[in-house]
Amino acid sequence: MEKNYLINELKKNYEQLFMEIELFKSKLEIIRFHNKNFPQNVIHVKNNPDTIVSVITPAYNAGKFLQNLYQSLKNQSIASSIEWIIVDDCSSDNSMEFFAQLSFDKKLGKISVYRNEINMGAATSLKRGFTLASSEVFAWVSADDYYVSENKLEEDLKLINNGFDIVFSRYTILGNDLQTGKKVSVPFVEYSDKHQMLADIMVSNYFNGSSVCIKKATYFESGGINEFLVNVDGDFDLWARNILLGKKIGFSDTTVFNYQHPNQTSNVVERMAVGKNITRLSYVRFLKKNLVCEKFEKDFEMIVHEKYFHFYNSVNTLAFILSQIKSFSFSDINSIRNALYLLQSFFLNSIWLEYLSEKYRYTVFLLNNIFHDISSMHADFREQIYKLSDELMKTEIFKLFSERYKY
Repeated sequence: MEKNYLINELKKNYEQLFMEIELFKSKLEIIRFHNKNFPQNVIHVKNNPDTIVSVITPAYNAGKFLQNLYQSLKNQSIASSIEWIIVDDCSSDNSMEFFAQLSFDKKLGKISVYRNEINMGAATSLKRGFTLASSEVFAWVSADDYYVSENKLEEDLKLINNGFDIVFSRYTILGNDLQTGKKVSVPFVEYSDKHQMLADIMVSNYFNGSSVCIKKATYFESGGINEFLVNVDGDFDLWARNILLGKKIGFSDTTVFNYQHPNQTSNVVERMAVGKNITRLSYVRFLKKNLVCEKFEKDFEMIVHEKYFHFYNSVNTLAFILSQIKSFSFSDINSIRNALYLLQSFFLNSIWLEYLSEKYRYTVFLLNNIFHDISSMHADFREQIYKLSDELMKTEIFKLFSERYKY
């Protein structure tokens, strides 16, 4: 009875994964059909023609959040040198009322608001914003986030002027409001090379997109935002390309606020699982194809395994998670919950980790022996992720990056 419950819960996970994949594909078709349609210019304000940083904000039904971001930009020590570009993704809330008040702004250097004719997704909106920016440095902050440090952009620009290509804030406050939020910091890690850094963020991406400043030249050299990813893991994809191209990344001692709420893409577990498997599988496949050093491949795998398995107290094989299920008592509710947690954690990251560890056959064997009903669903999920990975690696942006990559 309890084991059937566990299997049914896992089936629900896979059904949701398949639904997210179909939504991803349908959204991709919309983007391909409409991506040449230029967004409508809604608002344009120019108080200072010589801005030095362009802040890009993709926004969808974010009217209740934008005022906080607007105030934080006005509070910046270099407010008069900021160009703020908002790309509204066909919102249906009161966002247009907020945009109207921006016409009277006298504080920021420039403000431009554009509106997509239909909902295109975060990646397209962000990419359009970067393309429309006029400054030599780009920043990106989501509509529901904002800068806490009033010298945020000034400090970032100092680091960029001192040779960094990309700069993030070292501190982030996560929560519903500034007073009760939890403050986290970027880990102090020294990497031996760029591949080790990529392996690290594959497991735990601590780069906060809403705090980034990036040179215009750096952004375009890496290919920029890839619309193929729609609204799943496009930030990791951008960081991965820049890391592998050897760009210098730094952190300013500044703080930003990230609003946490249930409608965020990052909280839709299955949707992020689709994106993470597509991107990470693509980069692992790329590296395995392009790296001639066998020792490095083993080191790379070990880094990911150590990071991924630290809370399972094992660095041996991915199959460890599945093999542990045999020891659970299915008459105990806590054991069932532990089993479900372990299996969900594994399955939602499984495709790229299987490929990395080359434990595919053992995983299938265990699935067939423990959860036969799940095995075929897992195989279908794997097949679809591989097809989407193939498509990502065939995009012009990924091919451009591949040509510029040097080991």
